[in-house]
Amino acid sequence: MKTYLVLIAATLMLVSCGSKNNDPSTLMNDMFLSEYDASTEEAAVEEPVLEDPILEEPVNIEEAIERKIIKDGRLEVEVGDLAEEKRKLDTLVAKMGAWYSNEQLFNESRQTTIGLIIRIPADRFEPFIAAIEQGGGKIIAKSIEARDVTEEYIDLETRLANKRNYMLRYQELLKSARNVKDILEIQENIRQLQEEIESTQGRLQYLSKQVSYSTLTLSISQPKPYSYSPDERAKPSEKIRQSLFGGWYAFVDFVYILLYNWVLILLVLAAATLWLIRRRRNRHRKAKA
Repeated sequence: MKTYLVLIAATLMLVSCGSKNNDPSTLMNDMFLSEYDASTEEAAVEEPVLEDPILEEPVNIEEAIERKIIKDGRLEVEVGDLAEEKRKLDTLVAKMGAWYSNEQLFNESRQTTIGLIIRIPADRFEPFIAAIEQGGGKIIAKSIEARDVTEEYIDLETRLANKRNYMLRYQELLKSARNVKDILEIQENIRQLQEEIESTQGRLQYLSKQVSYSTLTLSISQPKPYSYSPDERAKPSEKIRQSLFGGWYAFVDFVYILLYNWVLILLVLAAATLWLIRRRRNRHRKAKA
């Protein structure tokens, strides 16, 4: 009986081992682990292959640089009501953030004109001109000019950076200078560099302001109605009075001229007197002969 039980237990153990080896999940795990080990070994043996880098699209240098454009314009407009147009223009200037740098009034015989120089933010320059053109006035003349100063601006910035670097080097040399001659020479170079740096900074600031604000020279005129006005003539009594005073002033001026040239007049009189005396002596001698 004991032998029979031992045989049954051995049979069950063999069956359980066979069923464990035939489990699908166990087989998949064993296959995955074997493939992972194989791939790991191949990766350890084979050298890695470097892929070609993805080249980016070329960058346009001109587009990358911020352009520095100075815009100037000139506009002449003829209107029917000068005062009303000036009020509209004042409102437009305040709305656009602009300002007047110069304002003049010319009251002529044929027309009244207001001359204005307006500084306008560069990004609002075209809308400002378009608003004036749509205001109802007659455009007499118009001109727009744009100047590209990008190259000059970059050149000035480069020079400024180089001069600042030189300034730092000279300051370091000044600390290590040992004799008076070297100290004075370095200080003179520093002074010249400081003047050049200030001049370059001033030019850069000027260009920045010109780029940030555009200039518009605006002329608004209102024609006057034609009316004939003859020249006014002075009264006869006024003309006589002016003639008498004019003659007296001329005589006084003549006396002033004589007094101013009295030396010359005396010399002329003396020369004439000597000439007359000699002439009489010659006649007297001829008569005796």
